[in-house]
Amino acid sequence: MARQRRRPARTAGALVADAPRRRRGAAVGGVGGADGRPLRLIRGAYRHDGRVLHRHPFLSLLSLAYLAFIALVTLTPGSDQPDYQGLAARILARLERYPDLDPLSSRLSIERVEFLANIGLFVPLGVFLLLLVGTRLWFVALIAGIVLTSMIESVQKTIPGRVSDPRDVAANSIGMFLGVGLALVLTLPATLRRQRERASR
Repeated sequence: MARQRRRPARTAGALVADAPRRRRGAAVGGVGGADGRPLRLIRGAYRHDGRVLHRHPFLSLLSLAYLAFIALVTLTPGSDQPDYQGLAARILARLERYPDLDPLSSRLSIERVEFLANIGLFVPLGVFLLLLVGTRLWFVALIAGIVLTSMIESVQKTIPGRVSDPRDVAANSIGMFLGVGLALVLTLPATLRRQRERASR
């Protein structure tokens, strides 16, 4: 009768040295980790953890607060809103005090200042939406922004003292495009780093 060969006993040092290897095997090997989940679920969870910062509760609260600010600026009755045209006129008057800025101030008007202000109002919103949905869904942020500004202009028709203007939709959409583009540029290093990490596994 053939005798079975006994495997040599492993020392405590060898067991400690192999512990990281076993953990890595549990995370990426055949059946799965300690919880028994398949490989694809564990890797998917890892990728999801890399995007947790894009869905941070503080960012969500900040986005809601900025949406409330936009609603305050765009949806209050005309009698209750500040004199934005007067503010634009004061800005132009201040710029005209500087002769070096004549090439700029001579091309500006109250309407153009308001148009630029509408663009700037929606740039932060584009940044927030892109960070919330993630870089892979950048088009969702753009669509959501365009739908939002269209809804605002539709609601303004029913608000006393408010006038719906297609130019506002264009300006707000431009602001959304700029905000999403700015967020994509700012998050590009982190996106490239995650891609390299996935490729190396």
